[in-house]
Amino acid sequence: MKQKYIKLPLRETRIIVEHIIFMQMLKVGLYKTKVVLIKFNIGLYSSLSLLIIVLLVVYTIIKLRKRRL
Repeated sequence: MKQKYIKLPLRETRIIVEHIIFMQMLKVGLYKTKVVLIKFNIGLYSSLSLLIIVLLVVYTIIKLRKRRL
């Protein structure tokens, strides 16, 4: 199974990333965290929280990959 990389505009990428994060949260059972993020979805805070979450997700993925190898 080959991975295909598609260049997307920033908005679409953000939506996809948020969707992936949301699905992961549902799996882990951190649904409440997402609800809290939606409630505090105010400009700067939302972008900062999204950035922090993305960094955390990337960090965990890297850790999992290293563990598997």
